[in-house]
Amino acid sequence: MQELWKKYLKDYFIFSRAERNGILILLGVILFLAFLPRLVNFDKASGAKEWQELTAMLQAAQSQDQLGYIDPDSSSITRTNGNFSLDHLVLTQDTLDLFPFDPNTADAHMLKQLGLSERVVRNIISYRQAGGRFRFRQDLRKIYGLDESAYRRLAPFINLPERPALFSGTEESEHVTSPSSAKETAAPAHPVLDSRLELNSADSAALVELPGIGPVLARRIIRWRNQLGGFYCLEQLYEVRGMPAETVERIWDLVTVDAQKIKSFDLNSVEADVLASHPYFRRIAQLIVNYRANHGPFKSFAEIEQLEGIQPEELQRIRPYCLLPQSRPVR
Repeated sequence: MQELWKKYLKDYFIFSRAERNGILILLGVILFLAFLPRLVNFDKASGAKEWQELTAMLQAAQSQDQLGYIDPDSSSITRTNGNFSLDHLVLTQDTLDLFPFDPNTADAHMLKQLGLSERVVRNIISYRQAGGRFRFRQDLRKIYGLDESAYRRLAPFINLPERPALFSGTEESEHVTSPSSAKETAAPAHPVLDSRLELNSADSAALVELPGIGPVLARRIIRWRNQLGGFYCLEQLYEVRGMPAETVERIWDLVTVDAQKIKSFDLNSVEADVLASHPYFRRIAQLIVNYRANHGPFKSFAEIEQLEGIQPEELQRIRPYCLLPQSRPVR
């Protein structure tokens, strides 16, 4: 029996020099891997947290700002001399030197130098090739794929004028919260006759007189106008199904909108299903009604702006259709 145990031990626990060296190397690798997190000060708990922060930073850099700029109000990541830094990780991104440009003439290389993605550059070039033209700075917003934060970084460098108040609706004004308040504005002493077609009151017969507008497009314009409750700016024509951008450009100087004619919703009383019937509110109607039910009536549009889940571009689109206490005309 003793001989059997000796044979067993000899077979399994006596190693050659090469085998012993291999075991020592393997043990060294195991110990190194076991203590690696401590060596780099990146343990499991902190590593998971920093990885989550890093992921958020990359998503912000890619989707929220196409110009390589992280908004300090929406991110805890710090930036110093072009470096995005975490406690133990550092990513470097070249600082962009923005310069004045005209989106009607800038070539693809120049647009890329401004930090625009390949997709946005292609969309700008395609829009121009289709006959589209940028008249005002704000026209760049209609390019698909260009988000609001990227537009805000570029806006001061666009060699185009600001859109006149006639076309800006309430989007560009900090003092007008809905078209209702415009009703109290005093009329000019000597009103100027406007020969342009007013889209919120035009019928099909009038619309087909416009260049590029046939019976089908006229019906679609009226259908979209009815779904919205009226137009508040000319840019909404781009949303009409099947409306070519070049047609909008052709009729731009021939039409106008009277924002006082649009239908607004009283957000403190409207039901969710009624609000959701509006194309701009369809995704966020229940969110607005739920907040009202939990926190009481809205006091201003600023409360809408603070709701999580509503995108900045959605806020711009819905604002003219929101009727809130401060936007009611004084009686």
